Amino acid sequence: MTTRRSVLIGLTLAALVVACSSAGAPATAKREASLPASLSSCSGGQSNPKALGGLTELQGSGSESLFALVFAPYPLRGTSATVKIVWRMTGTGPLSLWAVSPTGHRVAPDWGPKPHDGSSWNKPGDEWGSGFRFGSQGCWTVYAMRGSKTAQVKVSVVA
Repeated sequence: MTTRRSVLIGLTLAALVVACSSAGAPATAKREASLPASLSSCSGGQSNPKALGGLTELQGSGSESLFALVFAPYPLRGTSATVKIVWRMTGTGPLSLWAVSPTGHRVAPDWGPKPHDGSSWNKPGDEWGSGFRFGSQGCWTVYAMRGSKTAQVKVSVVA
């Protein structure tokens, strides 16, 4: 089990190194597949999770287009570790992000959002990276704002 965990950690770190290259482009495979509905504890499957070469893409909803690329196994595990998420959102102006826990507590990102110059992740809007800590299980909502326009994405966190 320790060897398997080491391999998974190594693959995750390799993905992060590639994602944080000078171009700032997240590494994604060309194949895209829907994850089983059982992997999301968020009602209604609003975020429409899709597997992208070991990463998970979530689609938000709101007055602007919002996509999240999660750099951790999905659904997320409730932990004190910071999870890197790359965002694509349409609109104008800087991006503001915050999460709301299942119990209603507002949480700021641990870092970011930091703008990215370019990417191989082909979704509408400008791109940023951020880090969030999801410390408890349940359905979290991450809100994104550009100017007066907002969107949100549901993030499933399990024990």
